[in-house]
Amino acid sequence: MRWIEYLIYFFLFIIPWQTRLILRHGVLNGGNWEYGIVGIHGTEILLLVIVLLLGLWNLSSMACPFLFCSRGDESSAKKRNWHASRSIYCLITILFIILVVSVLSAANRLIAIQQFIHIIEAIVIFIFLTKLPIDRVKATYAFLLGLALQAILGIYQFLTQSTFALQWLGLTLHDSTIGGVSVLENSVGRWLRAYGGLPHPNVFGGYMAIGVFLVAVLLTHNLINKKVRIFLLIVNCLFLTGLFFSFSRSAWLGLIVSLAFFGFFNHRRFISNGSWRLFFLSGVVLLVILSFFYAPLLKNRISGEGRLETKAVEERVGGYGEARQLFKKYPIRGVGLGNYTLAVRDDLDSSRPVWVYQPAHNVFLLISVELGIVGVLMILFCFYFIMRHFSRNLSSLFALFFILAIFDHYLWSLYSGLMLVGVGVGLLTIMTRDDRVETTMEDKTC
Repeated sequence: MRWIEYLIYFFLFIIPWQTRLILRHGVLNGGNWEYGIVGIHGTEILLLVIVLLLGLWNLSSMACPFLFCSRGDESSAKKRNWHASRSIYCLITILFIILVVSVLSAANRLIAIQQFIHIIEAIVIFIFLTKLPIDRVKATYAFLLGLALQAILGIYQFLTQSTFALQWLGLTLHDSTIGGVSVLENSVGRWLRAYGGLPHPNVFGGYMAIGVFLVAVLLTHNLINKKVRIFLLIVNCLFLTGLFFSFSRSAWLGLIVSLAFFGFFNHRRFISNGSWRLFFLSGVVLLVILSFFYAPLLKNRISGEGRLETKAVEERVGGYGEARQLFKKYPIRGVGLGNYTLAVRDDLDSSRPVWVYQPAHNVFLLISVELGIVGVLMILFCFYFIMRHFSRNLSSLFALFFILAIFDHYLWSLYSGLMLVGVGVGLLTIMTRDDRVETTMEDKTC
């Protein structure tokens, strides 16, 4: 079982990398259709290997199915969590049926099947993290180390205003002089936003925000030694710098709101916690310095002034209108998983260039259109149930996800976004189980 555990840590470490084998290119109106690409990510293959090995291990050891095994603690709290887990499995089963119906009703079933698989994979990694007997601290550190490499890459991209392509790591060349690349524009010129190894700066910003939030959770506990606290403060500075250079307003706002929620629920711990004070002060000082050096770009981004900012707002508002039209047309069954952009072309306007067809920048609208009203209500209820029965601190994380969801679509439309939800919720669930974080470090004194 030990080597399966380390494969999960490795999965968490490499999850931000987008290495993908493209099986079929998407083509729409004669152009390259990103949301029609069919492929398989390297991390999907690793996850499949883990699933197969777990199946073989259960068969060889004649163990009880790992999804229903307890973690060895028969306390009343654990028993309550077990009963809550059974309820979640029932909800997941209902959601599974809704997703299957959506696949069958989709115009492009191949795309729908791929989206279905990605959703199931996000659920699987959540179950692995919360039900398997893995070390919660090692799992969190593995994820944070992977994010630290992403942060360094993003910082390099912004400071040098250059990127490089590397197929085996899923890195794509982004040129700020070419249309379609995410940039900031002012009187000086065009500034490339940080991508890291992710598909878009907003996705990169979301990952960085999750990293900062997880560091904040770890630093509110006194079971970590001095060296680990220093490590966490250093990676937090990397995450904040990467988040700043992503210029993702939704990630900025989401992090602020989630930390405010977390502070409200844990304010007693903050009074005597020197680590959290260092976290707060170092973060404020770093952001003040960055804001001073990049004040024109920051002002441009916050104010929403400029040609590109105005265009982005118009596109988002137009997308909301398209979503409402499609929902009125398909209120019950939806247009099918992953078929939103295809439905816009087929049902609303078939004359646009391919790059204009984008999912609505609101996850709730997007899910409503793809799954119908029943599907979106079931997903919201699943998250509510998880938050209610596992940890009150999950409400802080969901505040972050909620902000990201109402301003963008990647938490649903992209594999990287779905994995962020599955991993983020899974890690915070095990980190805050029984309101404590365990550690395997030998030195547990402050």
